[in-house]
Amino acid sequence: MTTNNYSIHMLIPTYLLAHFFSTPRWSAALMGLDNNCNPRPMIAAQKAAGKSKITPQQIAFLERASAAHENLIGHFPLVVAATILGNMAHLPAQRLNTLGFGYFAVRLAYMFAYRYIERGLASYGRSVLWWTSNILCLSIIYQSGRKLQQ
Repeated sequence: MTTNNYSIHMLIPTYLLAHFFSTPRWSAALMGLDNNCNPRPMIAAQKAAGKSKITPQQIAFLERASAAHENLIGHFPLVVAATILGNMAHLPAQRLNTLGFGYFAVRLAYMFAYRYIERGLASYGRSVLWWTSNILCLSIIYQSGRKLQQ
């Protein structure tokens, strides 16, 4: 029995996580801050206003959400490269599925950790998740390089 390879399909939910679901604009809209005409400086505008519509804790949350969003977008090309190279090298489907599903799960956990962990030792868990997503991708790229050299 062969295992189906869903690694390329998993790029779709991974893309949506990075570009749609992780955006801080959803949270900002719930706080009454969304400005579709000029959405990017919403956090800075709240800080500069002095008399903000939201609390300092909410501003900090939006800053963390924005940083997580930018990180997810910036990291997306790495998983795309790993997925393409792994498929080009005909790595086993189970390994590629581990990349696709594992990467998505780790990045989802990373997004929530970045948004909701405010301080202390728990913030290092976010770093562990970040490195885990890197290792998943880099190991596939390395394995692909070895196999393509044969």
